[in-house]
Amino acid sequence: MFIGHNFDKVTGYRNSLKRGIELISGATWRKLREYISVAGLTPELSFFTNALMGLQPAGSLGPLKTTDRFRHECRMFLHEQIAIVRPWLSCL
Repeated sequence: MFIGHNFDKVTGYRNSLKRGIELISGATWRKLREYISVAGLTPELSFFTNALMGLQPAGSLGPLKTTDRFRHECRMFLHEQIAIVRPWLSCL
């Protein structure tokens, strides 16, 4: 299970919707593929999600403007994802 910061900038998200899939290219994905390979996994056996379920207005880097309530809701959603995926079971 790999947990990122946030999805992307708004235009990146819209482009993914048009394509029907997120492109797995760029520096972040290159680094993730390296981590996956070193761990002896494949992308198909990995689960990717974000700690904050939001979009940056202009760029995908930097802090996401949030509120305490938004961060709380994202945290609860992430906890549910972890409970469903149960990544610790893949280590057994």
